[in-house]
Amino acid sequence: QGGYRYEESYFGDMVDSLNLNPARVKKILTEHGYRAYGRFPNRKNRNGKEQVSYEQFYEELINSCCGANLLTYIGRVSLKELYEADFSLKEVIIPKGNCCGLFSSTYGGGSLLEMELKRDVKLKLEVKDYHGFRFRLDDERSKYDCSVRHVYGVDDSFFGDAVRIVS
Repeated sequence: QGGYRYEESYFGDMVDSLNLNPARVKKILTEHGYRAYGRFPNRKNRNGKEQVSYEQFYEELINSCCGANLLTYIGRVSLKELYEADFSLKEVIIPKGNCCGLFSSTYGGGSLLEMELKRDVKLKLEVKDYHGFRFRLDDERSKYDCSVRHVYGVDDSFFGDAVRIVS
């Protein structure tokens, strides 16, 4: 491992998306012998408002088997609601208790996908300048991408509770 950098990195974007305090992330990394480069500001306003625990975040990082992972939230969706939204979602709520983690549909790898959400998470589904979130169905039959179900060999219960469609 070459270490982690918070500023101007996907790692930092992930820390921000999960509403983690960068200073606490640096502390847990260095306590476990990993290097942390550059500034990791102490964003105290995030303390107590994190989406996941620092311990689960660390476990997700160290169990990653692929360098091109994306932060992935897991949930089920009602086909009826998806149809009624014309398959065009702008905002969803991932319920507390569902999980998120690191996954690469391109390389068919990832990590544990076991960071349990401590609260409901509202996600705006838009990508600007390569930043943001998009909605993606887990398609086992894709010729070009790997699915969570195929890579991890999970059943429907793995995907947790249903995502709520806001708009």
